[in-house]
Amino acid sequence: MRATLSRRLALSGLFLALALIVSLIENLIPPIVPALPYAKLGLGNVVLLACFLLVGVWEGCVVLVLKCFFAALFSGNLSMLVWSLPSAAAAYAVMVLLGRTRLFSVTGLSAAGGMLHNTVQILVSMAVVGKAVAAYLPYMVLAGGIAGVVTGVICHFVVARLSAGGMSLRIRDVYVRLPREGGEEDCAGTVPSAEDGAEDSGSAAR
Repeated sequence: MRATLSRRLALSGLFLALALIVSLIENLIPPIVPALPYAKLGLGNVVLLACFLLVGVWEGCVVLVLKCFFAALFSGNLSMLVWSLPSAAAAYAVMVLLGRTRLFSVTGLSAAGGMLHNTVQILVSMAVVGKAVAAYLPYMVLAGGIAGVVTGVICHFVVARLSAGGMSLRIRDVYVRLPREGGEEDCAGTVPSAEDGAEDSGSAAR
């Protein structure tokens, strides 16, 4: 139990550090579409989604809140929390809920989260700045979906690689399709755990 708790804390700290690094680097990158200054690729979503899939829901939630706070603190602009925290929380919540259904791939979860993230950002902007920003809503939703697909594909391979390397506390619940030996695809959508492998080895020995 203590070893599991220590590993959970260590992985959560690792994902938090990665999320902060990615967020700070992304803030230095100019907008991909100059006409949409708030539209970004959202590479931090890769880290948060991977944390949810590999460690746990609550750990991912803690990483999300701390990432938003420290990113705003390090940038010297705490008012960023007004936009970043509600949109990130809403996107994370919908990814968790959709992930429970096991009907969506990692890419699908990321795309849904990206679209909702940008939608909530526009709604907050309408409340703070004015209704004029509503004109950006269709373009921001489209940009969020495209960015979500890109980051989702990246997250798919990141989660698959880390799961295969044993960096997961929820191996039985990770929903990614991994190729088996011989080129066959694991259509069950889960990564077999190390315990399963040990049981199979014991059965073979007997």
